[in-house]
Amino acid sequence: MNITIVYPDDLVIIDGNSQRFDLSPYSFPAAFWALQWRNDQGEIEFNNTEPNQMITELPEWTTAIIAEHARLTEQALQPPPPPTSEEQFQEMKRQRNQMLNDSDWTVIRHKDQLELSLPTTLSDTAYKATLQWRQQLRDMPETFSQSKTKTKTTEPRWTWPPIPPELKPDFPDYPPNLTGSFSNTL
Repeated sequence: MNITIVYPDDLVIIDGNSQRFDLSPYSFPAAFWALQWRNDQGEIEFNNTEPNQMITELPEWTTAIIAEHARLTEQALQPPPPPTSEEQFQEMKRQRNQMLNDSDWTVIRHKDQLELSLPTTLSDTAYKATLQWRQQLRDMPETFSQSKTKTKTTEPRWTWPPIPPELKPDFPDYPPNLTGSFSNTL
């Protein structure tokens, strides 16, 4: 087993696997700086003028540190918990806001073209559909809140409004696919 413990960096490396965690609760020798252990020997380094101490056995105080390293390594291998309803809701709002930002140019371009008496890229019908879609996106959090109140559930429920065909090329991945175990329909 190869072990490196560097106290000021809160760093523990065991057989190449590094973990950072608070080392202050553990008992160390006075002026301890680091421990280096390779197979069956090592040394303790100090942060003062004291020379390094050669060791042929791991000190007893390393047992708890090795155990915490193993626990954190195991924990890191576990899949993260599914997102909470609030996290899912916030992600929906983030994506909704991004779509509104990404479609601003369409509305601005249409207004600019009208102001300059130029032919518009969008027909009046397509422009109104775009405005309605953007308003439906803005209304999504309220729709969610009303649905949550009616169903008395904490599970997120919302529907992505249908996108106008003229905007579909700009949003090829619409509606967004939010990850997690929840429904995104009303």
